[in-house]
Amino acid sequence: ACAGTRPASAETVEMEVDGAPGRGALCGVPEDCFVHVLRSLTARELVRVGSVCTDLRRLSEAEGLWMALCVGDYGPPAETLREAYAPIVGPVRGGGGWGVKG
Repeated sequence: ACAGTRPASAETVEMEVDGAPGRGALCGVPEDCFVHVLRSLTARELVRVGSVCTDLRRLSEAEGLWMALCVGDYGPPAETLREAYAPIVGPVRGGGGWGVKG
């Protein structure tokens, strides 16, 4: 497992030729590099990569990644519940109120 051994930033990494015994090749990759890659994944891919190991699961569960996916798919979050319903409920013709579209 890589827990506790992964550098947090690419700036802190020194490449070593000989890896420590029992450590996977990905253990030396900084978290910010993984996050950069994770930002380019779809929701389905993000769920799948989370099943690889505990470190990737933890990184793939970051709220910021999921917020970016939601905003990309559905737009920015509404400030009010009324604003959230705006796509389904529209203004009433000839009046200042709201009515059901369609």
